[in-house]
Amino acid sequence: MAHRRTLPNSFTSSFNIHEVFIDKGDHSALSAGMISSLSRWALCFMVVEFDVDIGPDLKLMRPSIKFSEADFRVICFSALPERTANEVKAWEYQFHTFRFASSTFNIPLYGNVLFSTIPSTTSTRGYIQQSLLVLSPHCFPRLFSDVISLITTSGACQSGQDFITATPQEKVVFLDNAIANITHWPNPDKRVRLDLPFLGQIFTVTSGDDSDNGSEDQQEHEKGAQHLEDPFGSWQVLLPHLRQPGTILNFGGLLPTQPLEADLYLIYEHLVLGLPMVVFSLDPHLCSMFITNCVDLIKPMVYSKKVYDYVTVHTCPDTFPQGGLYGVTNPLLAKSDGSFLLIDLTTHDNAYNAPDNRTITAKPSLSKLLNFRPPQLQLHREGSIHKGTHRRVLTPQKIDLSSDEAIRSHFHRMSRLLNDLLSMDPDTAQPHVPTHLKGLYDKLRS
Repeated sequence: MAHRRTLPNSFTSSFNIHEVFIDKGDHSALSAGMISSLSRWALCFMVVEFDVDIGPDLKLMRPSIKFSEADFRVICFSALPERTANEVKAWEYQFHTFRFASSTFNIPLYGNVLFSTIPSTTSTRGYIQQSLLVLSPHCFPRLFSDVISLITTSGACQSGQDFITATPQEKVVFLDNAIANITHWPNPDKRVRLDLPFLGQIFTVTSGDDSDNGSEDQQEHEKGAQHLEDPFGSWQVLLPHLRQPGTILNFGGLLPTQPLEADLYLIYEHLVLGLPMVVFSLDPHLCSMFITNCVDLIKPMVYSKKVYDYVTVHTCPDTFPQGGLYGVTNPLLAKSDGSFLLIDLTTHDNAYNAPDNRTITAKPSLSKLLNFRPPQLQLHREGSIHKGTHRRVLTPQKIDLSSDEAIRSHFHRMSRLLNDLLSMDPDTAQPHVPTHLKGLYDKLRS
């Protein structure tokens, strides 16, 4: 499936603005030592605003980095939703993530974005659309969602304004203060619990352990800690968006388990086998949340293909839709040709029209957004998972759907068992493979 992507002519203007930032070389309060210390956790903060004439318009970058034009294009277009409301009467905001292979640094980079739509009497459209993003060499979405939330809600600018409505000069001071906090953090270490002071609060994080639970003391020590590689949101938020009641399309009959369990097992099977998947939603918040939770679902196993939390028509790789896991919001990218699993979440997106903390009249609270769950009455609306041509090899089992932890534990145990079975030499040992896993095990062996 080929997609022609033509960049707006005005995009050159935005890239030239980026070049001006570099030429000025004005890091003011940011010393070389601070920039080096920051880079252990993050590369830079950026403010990108949508301009009717230019498109993505870079307003601020701390510290300034000379990105390649290809990287800059991905960053700017990924920082803004492809579709937004036509009329804005109150604050609207959403958090999302994206990732890409950087040609500037030759490593994967991860973007964490808070997009805000702000009513404004100075704008000809009546509102301003702006994104604050932090770019990092690490996939720490839950940590950086908290960082951005605190920046935008602390109201610590000198004028008393929030970060989003502050002047550019105030934004610089505020971001430099945030950067100074991060420079004092210890090195990222997935083996130990870390306490990270930030703007008067302390984020307690740990990578967790993919092995079994460990000692009771260890469990108590880590209780309530955020795992660095944990996704943002949860399956309790996402489950209502999967279709029910019904069965997965093209299975040729009813399944012996509830539809939601069958859906999760089909998704898990595609992840373990490295099969292509496309998640379609009306906004990048939901599709990137779904993608990050999918990647987490198969720990300690790893999805063997490329992962893209959110892509647009301007950032979509040439390999799309094959060879990866993609989150999209453009209907042109969500047309299934049967060669991949298409998860269509748009049927349930109308649940967001109900009161849900996404539209507010005061300072945003990102924690409310990340924990948002559609109203119960939306649970029985029908959605769709288009299976494609893949023939199922994994037999669904009963899952405790009562909590996010129970869902993750169910699939993590299964992944650890598969890992152990695959590590055995079949010529010297005859592993006992549970019946429901045998088809998947044989497929992985082959």
